[in-house]
Parts: sequence; C-alpha cells; structure tokens
Amino acid sequence: MNVYAADADACAREPIHLSGAIQPHGYLVSCSWPDWTVRHVSTNVTELLDVPATQLLGTSLREHIDGTILEAIADALRFIEPGLAAQRVATANIGGRGTLCDISTHLHQGLVHIEIEPQHASSDGASALTANSMIGRLAGQDPGPEFFQQAASLVRELTGYDRVMVYRFRSDDAGEVIAETHADDVEPYLGLRYPASDIPAQARHLYLVNRLRVIPDASYTPVPIEPALHAGGAALDLSHHALRSVSPVHVEYLRNM
Repeated sequence: MNVYAADADACAREPIHLSGAIQPHGYLVSCSWPDWTVRHVSTNVTELLDVPATQLLGTSLREHIDGTILEAIADALRFIEPGLAAQRVATANIGGRGTLCDISTHLHQGLVHIEIEPQHASSDGASALTANSMIGRLAGQDPGPEFFQQAASLVRELTGYDRVMVYRFRSDDAGEVIAETHADDVEPYLGLRYPASDIPAQARHLYLVNRLRVIPDASYTPVPIEPALHAGGAALDLSHHALRSVSPVHVEYLRNM
C-alpha cells in the first residue's frame, strides 16, 4: 500500500465523532438530567464562569448559571428527543462579565449537553435583514440550478466569505460543486468532481445527522473536554455537537484550499 492509500485508509477509519475536544469559539457543559450535576466540561469554560473547569465537575450547574436560563433549557428539553441534533434554545448573559451568549442543547448518552457561544456585536441589523430576505427569496422555489446558485450568492452576501460553494453528494458517493460564488482573485471550483474518499463515509454520515458545521478559524487549537470518557469508560460521543472539533486531516484540507 502506498503512502497516499495508507493515509486515505486511516482517514476513512478515523472516529471523528470521538475527538474529545471542541473548537475554541464556544464552551461545553454536559450534565446529568434532571439534577444538573456537571459531568463534562470544555477546559476553556473557566474563561466564561471564572471557575477552574475541574472544580465544576460534580457540582450543580445551578451554582454557576442563573436559574432562569436553566428553566429555559428545561422547557426546551421537553420537546427534544434524545439523539437529535442540538437546538438553539436561548440567548442570555452568562458569567461574571455578563457575556451575551447563544445557548443550544441536546440529549445524548443520558446527558444534557449545553453548548454556549458568545455573540459578536453587529454594528447594524444588516445580517438579520439579509437572512430574512434570503429566506423569502428562496421560499417555494424548485431546487434546481438557479436555486442553488442564488442560495450560494445570498449566503456569501450574508457572511462576506471569499467563496461559497454548494457541494452535492452523488449516488456513487463522489462529490461535485454544483454552484459557487467567489471573489475575483479566487480560483473557481464550479463543476469540479471529487472522489468518494474526499469526504469519508463517516464524515458524510455526520453531515446527515448534524447538518451544521461551522469552523471560523482553520488554524484553531482544539479545546479538550474533561473528562474525555463518558461514565463506563466509553468516549464521549460528539456526533450532535455543533462545536465538535473536526479531524486534523480536515483542518489541513481547509488550509490547503
């Protein structure tokens, strides 16, 4: 087996849902339910709650987060089935500095997982207006080439990214860029096809289970989760976590692009 084939085989077998870490633009707290006992935390949560991460373990989250926030999460959990992707449930000020954060939650492995992402102040309401306009302009359209091209254009308008692509999984598991918009100095990828190994089967599965994957910084340093193992010794399953740290191979891929 040559080096390329060996690397591709290792990539295809990598348990990417068991990375044991999250990306640094948010925080994770996982609790037993319904007593709110903290079982897992991302080590950067100290920045938000001013308490060493390891000291949070075994305590009640009620000691660290306002009860009204936990009530909002509890209300949402009544309608969330275990094993489904995280749902945004609240926006609230958290921690001693009152950081305004978006809060998402889901149930998995007998735990309630709470993902917290600080909001970044916007100078105006342009983003919300663009998003609403985007939804209105796409609503009711047939999902054909014009639909995908317009979607790519609107997402780029909303985000300001240098490139936005629509990438389709073909029936043979290969991939194809079917729509694209990009800056003038960016090489176009429209129409290019990629082999099935470009996105391994387990990564493709995760895109179907959890359709949101945001990577704000391809040069990020993963933030470990403590403890990395779930009760009983199994690795903590991060399939449904929006903040899940991705494969180092994928990060390298993004840098190369």
